[in-house]
Amino acid sequence: MASQLTKRVLSALCLIPVVVGVLWAGGIALTALMAVMLVISLKEWVYISTWQGRRQYGLIAVGFVYVVAAFFCLYETGMNEPKLWLPLYLLLAVWLSDSGAYLAGKTIGGPKMAPSISPNKTWAGMFGACFFPALGIAIYHAALNAWLMTPEQGQGQGLEQGGLVMPDLSMIGLYVVIGLVTGFAGQAGDLSVSWIKRKAGVKDTGVLIPGHGGILDRIDALMVLSILFWVWMQCGGYQILFPNQVSQWISPWSNAFQF
Repeated sequence: MASQLTKRVLSALCLIPVVVGVLWAGGIALTALMAVMLVISLKEWVYISTWQGRRQYGLIAVGFVYVVAAFFCLYETGMNEPKLWLPLYLLLAVWLSDSGAYLAGKTIGGPKMAPSISPNKTWAGMFGACFFPALGIAIYHAALNAWLMTPEQGQGQGLEQGGLVMPDLSMIGLYVVIGLVTGFAGQAGDLSVSWIKRKAGVKDTGVLIPGHGGILDRIDALMVLSILFWVWMQCGGYQILFPNQVSQWISPWSNAFQF
C-alpha cells in the first residue's frame, strides 16, 4: 500500500507542474497535449469496451461522443483568457475532490458506497470529495478576487495590499454548491468508468501513469466536471465568480447560449 501511495504522489508531483505550465503557455503546447491525451483516452475507451473478447460498439460510440465532448470543453476552458485562472478553478476542484475522497476514505473508512462497482469507495470518502473542494475553492476564489481588484475596489471592501485575504462569506452558498457538484458528479464519473472496467475484467484503463493507471483513470471525474463547468461558464458563471471585474473570458461559442 505504501509503495502504491508513493507512486501516486510522485506521479502527481511530476504531472501537476507540467499541466499547469502547459495551461500557462497555451497555444500550440496546450493543443498538442490535449490532442495526445485525446487519442490515448479514445484508445483506452476501446480497450475497456471489450468484454470477453467482444467489442461493445454501442458503448464505444457513446464513449467517443462523451470523451470528445469532455476534451472540447476542457480545451475551450484552457484556451480562454487569461489562460490559467479559469482552468485552475476546475482543476483545483477535481484535484482537491480526489485527494479529499482518498484521505477521508482511508482515514475514516466506514460503510461502502458502491461495493459491487468500486469496493474501496466509502461514504466518508464522498464527504471528503465534497468538503475539500468547497474549502479550497473558497480560499482560491477569495485570493484571486482580491488580486484582481483595483485599489479603489479593495478600499471599498476594507482590503489593503498585503492584507489578510478571507473567503467571502456572502458566497458560502456558492462554495457549498461547488463542493457538492464536484463531489457527486466527480464520483459519478469515477463510478461509471469503474463499472465499465469491471465488466471488461480489467483493473485499470492503461499503464501510462505509475500508481494511477491510464489517462481515463486519472481524468474520469474531470471529464464530467469539464462539461458542467464549460456549460456554466457559457451561461454566465463568470459573472457570478467575478461580479466586480469586466470579464473577457467568454469563448466564441458562448453566443449560442445567450437567452
